[in-house]
Amino acid sequence: MDIVELLGAVRLLDVRTIQEVAELKVDPSPGLGLSSLDEESAEGSLSIDINPVSWGTRIEIWFRARFETPTANLVSAVAAVYERDTDDEIPEETRTDFIEKVGIMAAYPYLRSSLQSLAATMRMGTFTLDILRQGEFQMAPTEPANDQP
Repeated sequence: MDIVELLGAVRLLDVRTIQEVAELKVDPSPGLGLSSLDEESAEGSLSIDINPVSWGTRIEIWFRARFETPTANLVSAVAAVYERDTDDEIPEETRTDFIEKVGIMAAYPYLRSSLQSLAATMRMGTFTLDILRQGEFQMAPTEPANDQP
C-alpha cells in the first residue's frame, strides 16, 4: 500500500485536544515575581513531537507542539483520528509519508490556534506561528533496536 492508496481509503473523523499547558518562568523571590518578566519579546522556538498510536481500521496520531520563550513554556497536543474500512498492513514508509504530508497538516492549525490562545491567556502578547510548508516537517529517523545486552 502506498500513500495514494491510503489517502483514498481514509476519512478524518476528529482532531481532539488532549493537552494544554502554559507556564510563565517567574522568579518567586521577594521583590521580583511578575516584575521580573521581559514581556517585550514573544520570540521563541517551536518543536513538534509525534506519537503514532494506532494503524488498524482506526488510525490515531498524537501531535505535541512546544513553544518556548525566555519567559514562558507553552504546550499543546492534539490527537488526529482517521478511519478506514480495512485493517490491511500499512508499510513503514507509507506511515511516515502519511504523518509528514497529511497528518501534520490536519493537526497544525489546531496546535497553532491552541498555542496562540494559551499565549493570550498568559498575557504574553500577540504572536503568529508561520505556516507549515509541505516538506518542512520531517519525522526523526528511528534508531534500529539493539538486541544485544
